[in-house]
Amino acid sequence: MNLVGKTSFADCVRRPMQNAQLAAWHAALRVTWNALPACVVIGCYRLFSVVIGRCDFSSAEFPTGLDMDIRFPSEAPSWHDSNLTVVFPALVDGARVPCAISVEALEDHFGAQPEGREAWMQAFDAGRRRIEAVARAHLELSNGTPVLLKSGHFPPGHLLS
Repeated sequence: MNLVGKTSFADCVRRPMQNAQLAAWHAALRVTWNALPACVVIGCYRLFSVVIGRCDFSSAEFPTGLDMDIRFPSEAPSWHDSNLTVVFPALVDGARVPCAISVEALEDHFGAQPEGREAWMQAFDAGRRRIEAVARAHLELSNGTPVLLKSGHFPPGHLLS
């Protein structure tokens, strides 16, 4: 089943590689593409669902950042008016990496009321553990690049009030 719409996996593999890491991902995906269960496809890549147990993270053939040291400092998040996000830091192998979650995600999945900054910050604090777990999964998949979590990154029907 082709889950990437009009773009087949073979077409994705034929596209020029931007760097050696992308080439390695494509090589691994050729082997494991159809074997990955219940995962989301974004562009040419199948990203793991954040629901634990839904996807097998133990596949030795599929490169992930599971060997990275990812930590979330307990410092307070910051509010960014310019793009309506709550920004929080991650430490990936000791390097500071910014992570952010959109207001829409906080309203859709963490019960924030659209009352303003304080409501969104409280929703972040209440759901911080789950937000950081999703951020960790995406940091692993992106090899530690900055993460912007949106409503679609969270499974539907799991409202945290």
